[in-house]
Amino acid sequence: MVKLIRAWAGHPLCMLQELDETFHAVMMVGYHAAAGSEANSLAHTLSSDAILVKLNGKPAPEFLVHALASSMLGVPTVFVTGDKGLMDEVQQTNSAIGRCAVKEGRGQSTISMAPGAAISAIRAGAEKALKGDLKKSLLEVPKHTILEITYGNPNLAYRHSWYPGCKHIGNRTIRFETDDYFEALRMLNYVT
Repeated sequence: MVKLIRAWAGHPLCMLQELDETFHAVMMVGYHAAAGSEANSLAHTLSSDAILVKLNGKPAPEFLVHALASSMLGVPTVFVTGDKGLMDEVQQTNSAIGRCAVKEGRGQSTISMAPGAAISAIRAGAEKALKGDLKKSLLEVPKHTILEITYGNPNLAYRHSWYPGCKHIGNRTIRFETDDYFEALRMLNYVT
């Protein structure tokens, strides 16, 4: 069975809200670089309010947030499409994950493949990804997660610091620590 999810219902799994252990794989289409990146003018992580989201000390693109969520359920993320900057991050995260760059950001511009060429490249990449050893694409879910979120508006850091377990650590930044990745997802759902 294939399911396409558009928009969010408010579940902590965010864009993976319907995912459970019965799925064989996750594919991410149209993803982009993390908040704070210059790789794409659309770069953000879950919300444009957060100008930087760090997961265990590193900038976290939505790809990473969701690939860890799927791995938590034992479902590998086997293929990701989007901008070139993100494809570089995916490669560094796990080279077994199939990638297809269909655009590249430069300043506020986006240089994209022609739609027909992008569709062909995505189809070929998806087919190849599904023929490989899917389990090689699983990520190791951290035993301890530290999230730091920096907002453009300092008032948001103050407001979101009241989420249980959050600490206001700077003029625009909050920190949350947990030993349960699902709790990290729940927190992100409320503060981004």
